[in-house]
Amino acid sequence: IGFFVNTLALRLELGGEPTVGDWLATVRRRVLEAQSHQDVPFEQVVEVLKPERSLAHHPVFQLMFAWQNAAGAAPALDGLMLEALPDDGAHGTQFELTLSLREEPNGAIAGVLGYATALYERATVERHLAALRSMLAGMGRDDRQAIERIELLDQAQRQQLLVAWNDAPCAAAPAVCVHQLFERQALRTPTAVAVEQDGRRLTYRQMNAQANRLAHRLAADGVRPGAAVAVLLARSMLLVVAQLAILKCGAFYVPLDLEAPAERQAALIADCGAVVVLTSRQRKLPEAAGWRRLDLDATPGAGQGVAEVDAPNWHAAWPSHNPDLKADPEAIAYVMYTSGSTGMPKGVMVPHRAIARVVVDNGYAAFDGGDRVAFAANPAFDAATMDVWAPLLNGGRLVVVDAATLLAPERLARLLKERRITAMFLTTALFNQYARAIPEALAGLRYLMCGGERADPAAFARLLAQGGPQHLVHCYGPTETTTFATTCEISAGFDQAAPLPIGRPIADTRVYLLDRLGQLVPPGAVGEIHIGGAGVARGYL
Repeated sequence: IGFFVNTLALRLELGGEPTVGDWLATVRRRVLEAQSHQDVPFEQVVEVLKPERSLAHHPVFQLMFAWQNAAGAAPALDGLMLEALPDDGAHGTQFELTLSLREEPNGAIAGVLGYATALYERATVERHLAALRSMLAGMGRDDRQAIERIELLDQAQRQQLLVAWNDAPCAAAPAVCVHQLFERQALRTPTAVAVEQDGRRLTYRQMNAQANRLAHRLAADGVRPGAAVAVLLARSMLLVVAQLAILKCGAFYVPLDLEAPAERQAALIADCGAVVVLTSRQRKLPEAAGWRRLDLDATPGAGQGVAEVDAPNWHAAWPSHNPDLKADPEAIAYVMYTSGSTGMPKGVMVPHRAIARVVVDNGYAAFDGGDRVAFAANPAFDAATMDVWAPLLNGGRLVVVDAATLLAPERLARLLKERRITAMFLTTALFNQYARAIPEALAGLRYLMCGGERADPAAFARLLAQGGPQHLVHCYGPTETTTFATTCEISAGFDQAAPLPIGRPIADTRVYLLDRLGQLVPPGAVGEIHIGGAGVARGYL
């Protein structure tokens, strides 16, 4: 006989933070305006609008609301038996979501929510319904409140978001400065190799002594606790000893990118207020007031009285004992500058306690004395924090990977095998390339971590097809939260059609999704990531 209802397309916007009362008045007015044109067939509206057609969705609108206000007994017709079709959603829906409500004889409102199974899972729709019930209850409690501020979560959901999904372990012991952790390790394993490069090695005792001598040298040169010391050195044993020495002075290091233009290097040196720049003789730096240059590869008598730090008995004239200055885990350990892609580079002030949290009892990688960690990250990139301090604070060995080896897949594969590397971090770009070029070598690692950009699931699948590594970890975290904030171990059989998850918070870390008003969003909803915990930096310089 025909379809005895007409469809009205409505556009409703929530701009301007309306209150419940104002919003209901707006909706009522908009509906009445639409009903004044209800005699126009919807098909005619579509013909006039000429919307772009797609097999993926209905034209003009995708959400349907039906208010069944004409319910009643089935009409009587001669010669026919009529029965009302139950509105239980069993007949499906033509739209993405269809909410059909009716008033029951007892005054209750009941209905069904139909959904396109190609777009939604049942659990997702159930979450939508729970949020709708919370929204309606909030609207009924106070019509003067802003709709955006109505709480959509019930207590169980809040518990899930605040506690159950943020159950990362917390450090049992009080925070300790990085150089103090290293000194303790040097006492435990003095003869174990701490760092190696191109056949040269330093034990924990030797490295501690060299860093102490350089620290005393820097202190004599005016480096005081809280001072900034810029470091312009390639990945090397020299660089690692220099960073440790700076921390022993109570100062903080500011690693500079060797490939950055000289103007940027000079600008960052000036911005951080460095009193000294540690570098090597071949590096060119512009002359500037306020800081002094110190070439660490100069020999005694070469003008600065500083011997090559890589030498086993570096400049014996300086004391080799620990400076033992008063140390505060909240003190700045390093300042890492952001890329400046959205404006001027910003110096992120990272304290000692944040470094310890990312490498000791971190919840994603159990580093120990048997690990050999590749130092492959750019020293001015915060992944270098994990590369350097994960082995040195856990009794392992740091293996320096020079730039030429890192960028040559076959050379890198040979180094991984010959030096028996167990752990490595690769940027996403290198990971994608090397998962194809040297999958067997990467599969032999105990821990392979990658991150920095949107990951390619195919690269992960390709590597896992080789049977390893033991732990393939997808990492996420901005510089402001010290290298990693969340991690996800990817295992064989993961869903390659979906984006790789960024995982769960690492130790001493909390992660929340909030709306623009700072409220928790329901599971499955879009929000901004907010990160808290021991890894959060102290701010910008």
